[in-house]
Amino acid sequence: MTPLESATRFSGYRVLLICLAGVIGAGLLPTLMMRTMGWSNGFWLIANMWQGQGGGDSWGAIAKALQHLDTQGIDQFYEDLYYRADHQFIYSPLSLVFFRLTQFPPWIDWYSSARMNNASWWVMLAMILVLTLIIRESIVRCVRTAVAPTLPQTVGMVALSAVAISTFFPIISGFRHGQIQTWLDFLAMLSLLLVILNRHCWAGLFIGLACIIKPQVGVMIVWAALRRDWWFLAGALLPISFFGAVSLADYGWRMHLDYASLLLFLSRRGESFVGNQSINGLLNRMFFLGPNVTFDGSHTHIIYNPWVQAATTLSSAIMILAALFVRSEKNTFAGVLDFGTALLVSTLASPVAYTHHYGWILPLFWLLFLRLQTNGKRQVGLYALLGVSYAMMSNGFDILNNLADTNWNFLQSALMFGAFILLGLLYRVRIGGKTSRVAIAKVADQVHA
Repeated sequence: MTPLESATRFSGYRVLLICLAGVIGAGLLPTLMMRTMGWSNGFWLIANMWQGQGGGDSWGAIAKALQHLDTQGIDQFYEDLYYRADHQFIYSPLSLVFFRLTQFPPWIDWYSSARMNNASWWVMLAMILVLTLIIRESIVRCVRTAVAPTLPQTVGMVALSAVAISTFFPIISGFRHGQIQTWLDFLAMLSLLLVILNRHCWAGLFIGLACIIKPQVGVMIVWAALRRDWWFLAGALLPISFFGAVSLADYGWRMHLDYASLLLFLSRRGESFVGNQSINGLLNRMFFLGPNVTFDGSHTHIIYNPWVQAATTLSSAIMILAALFVRSEKNTFAGVLDFGTALLVSTLASPVAYTHHYGWILPLFWLLFLRLQTNGKRQVGLYALLGVSYAMMSNGFDILNNLADTNWNFLQSALMFGAFILLGLLYRVRIGGKTSRVAIAKVADQVHA
């Protein structure tokens, strides 16, 4: 083995054991402790997930939307399904085309919550596979290791992925509520894997599919254009163009303009419910502008405040501009982290970002840990912050809802604060640290000496 191979060999068991201990220690154990003390949290959702027991949050809204099209057409579509409904449909007209086209496979039935939860169970298994591949391929391609992980190490990666996904609160809560966000988590993780594999056109394609359902992810199109990543841009625009053309032909401009008005309404008012882990949600709760721990399905009780809207708009603009224009060195690892930063911001900058919207960011914890491992420095503070961020995001802290009517209710935004710590770490390692290739070269020089 050459000195460089020796210097870059993946110390698999040590790293995997550290990660597994971190997942259990920062994620699973706190939930178990809270459960033992009688504090409500998300631990029981793990069993629900593996048994395929989900709700009908998205599925019920989608079914009502399709039924409305079947019986009443597009007349007053969003008026009936958002402003006059307790269970709102907040997806774009493009998504309706997607739901209709995918209604035909036997394993998909948008009218049946039970059938869709069964489909989501398989999506969860596929997510474990994708996370495993992210872990493995990031070692081979980002760290430039000369020796690929062995079969036992790969089995360890599968175990790590299964435990991590099964105990990551945003993911399991999304599944438990019957959320299509589970599918979007899978698409986002798959696109991240494809960026690692340097398959940018396919990565863009899956991001484009996510945009059809969640327009906020559209910031990735601007991100790709500014970096002149034409393959990614072409892949993303392909599904958007197809579904957009069909949607315009079927539903007309009026329905699309109604949806634009709905998005404007949501951006102005936001959501005060504790599940909204965004700047807007934090401010609405701090100023007691609407229901805090009780979900208001009609969204009619929140009080509009121009200062909250201004602060939300300003903070979102700053985050998005930073993600778009702050670039790191041009190498595989830095490019992957740049991509992950933009995806994280697409969620954080949204006026409404529920807990389950953060599920897809789980792989970023691994990538940051791996980046710190290859940095060639002892950075105890950064490791500690990474652990704190993971602990804040992987658990449910319903005990903090007791602070809802006090001036301490900002602590209810613990998950969002954890996401901001993660965002800060991403910028720190991208801008403040040297590339892994430089660090590896230095280690190799020491071996030669």
